[in-house]
Amino acid sequence: FHADGRGEWLALRHDEAGLDAAAGFADQAEVLIKTRLAADARGATKLDRTEWVAVHPARAEVAVTLTNNTGRKSADAANPRAPNPHGHILRWRPDGADHAADGYAWDLFVLAGDPQAESPTERGNQPLVNAANTDAAFSSPDGLAYDRRGLLWIETDVSTGKLWHPELAPKQTGYRVFGNNQLLVANPDTGELRDRKS
Repeated sequence: FHADGRGEWLALRHDEAGLDAAAGFADQAEVLIKTRLAADARGATKLDRTEWVAVHPARAEVAVTLTNNTGRKSADAANPRAPNPHGHILRWRPDGADHAADGYAWDLFVLAGDPQAESPTERGNQPLVNAANTDAAFSSPDGLAYDRRGLLWIETDVSTGKLWHPELAPKQTGYRVFGNNQLLVANPDTGELRDRKS
């Protein structure tokens, strides 16, 4: 994922670009088994806990959830927060609307978090539209699927150890704004997100 909004797929082939026995890849099978290590060796963009990938039903567009990464030390275009406690969603569109193309255009669809948070690493960039007309926050996007209309459904997966538990207050405060895990829907054309009660 290049900073200019362009991207390219890198081939992971044995005996090419340093993917050889000297680097710990005895054959193509080891390249496939050690895919993440092979991608690192090729210089692929490291993403923040990639979870689900979804393909739009009517056009060449793909979305991916990056749940979070509190261990990230430095930001880049595709991972704009360090650390990234609440995750984000990226999209890409393959060149020529061909999923087999080597190149693509990409964008940051949404940064999860609380739109009202003071800290930039905690702040979401897209307020949700909800029944109360308030900025509903969400964290840790995970499950992802486009429906037949092209709407993007997003399921969150904040770990049970971080979910808000009223019985633990005031010891636990950091994730109170998120409440429970959620099911959200987004319009990929407008960027509007709604919660399940809207």
